[in-house]
Amino acid sequence: MGLDGAIFNSGTLTIKNSTFLHNSATGFPVGAGGIHNLGTLTVDNSRFDSNCSADTASAISNEGTVTVSRSTFSDNICDAGGMGAIYSNGTLTVTHSTFSGNFTGAFGGAITFGTGAVAASGTLTVQDSTFTHNLALEGGGAIAAVGARIIVKHSSFSRNRGSGTGGAIISAGGAIDIDHSTFDSNSSSGGGAIAASGTIDIDHSTFADNHGGFGGGIGIFSRDSFASVTASTFSENVGAEGGGIANYGTLRITHSTVFDNEASDVGGDPQSTAGGGIFNAGTLTVDKSLVIHNTSTGLGGGIYNCIEGQVFPGFAGPFTCHGTMTLKHTVVTENTPDDIFP
Repeated sequence: MGLDGAIFNSGTLTIKNSTFLHNSATGFPVGAGGIHNLGTLTVDNSRFDSNCSADTASAISNEGTVTVSRSTFSDNICDAGGMGAIYSNGTLTVTHSTFSGNFTGAFGGAITFGTGAVAASGTLTVQDSTFTHNLALEGGGAIAAVGARIIVKHSSFSRNRGSGTGGAIISAGGAIDIDHSTFDSNSSSGGGAIAASGTIDIDHSTFADNHGGFGGGIGIFSRDSFASVTASTFSENVGAEGGGIANYGTLRITHSTVFDNEASDVGGDPQSTAGGGIFNAGTLTVDKSLVIHNTSTGLGGGIYNCIEGQVFPGFAGPFTCHGTMTLKHTVVTENTPDDIFP
């Protein structure tokens, strides 16, 4: 109990083959339930289970440099609040690790990188790791980042939930690179798998059976965002605006397939339903791609292009569109009730 639950490090520390169980930090000022790091920390083949912090991370809080490998973070839940399993405002690298059943009442059920108006320093790198059944009440069921650089490679995100935006990941105003990763059955009110603004680069990744309001698979939320989707697949995702993808920024889709997605009112206003495959309210280019077998209970079974000046009712409220669209060497076919609207 007190400032830090188990360990405070301001030097160089290596932890191997260890278990952190039922540690808590509830005094004032509050530190991490497991480890509070201001220096250089390496964690290998260790377990963090059922730790708690009333204010910061339940397992690890980092303001230095942390490398985590072959470790498990599960059921780190604190009724008093906190920031999920790991909070970082420094450099954080996670490889070959598993995060399951972690919870925060704020952003980032498994990992919070930066917070509020404070952009994180350093880079978050996640590779060969698994995130399942993590929950954040405000957004980013697995990962939440503010103004940060995020790199995700060869990782899987399944059944994470952000009650706000970003079922698996929310990235606000930073840069996010997703490579050879899978997003399955994540959910939120906007961006079923990913909600992002800033720079977004997605390559060779799969989005399936995710559910969200603005973008069942991905929601790109700001006009000054620049997104690229390459060699990726979106299937069986469900959203109000954009079953597969919803775009309000500048988006280029290349060598990708968008199929069997659905735009549904998901309990909202049927007037706000459009774009079974893609909903565009920004600048969209689709090149050498396939948009097929998507459906909408409204218009734009394949693609709905919300043109400049149009006010769309919106799942979360009305907004003004700026949609322009370019298709190159792309097939849009067999969508219901239509392929492209208008």
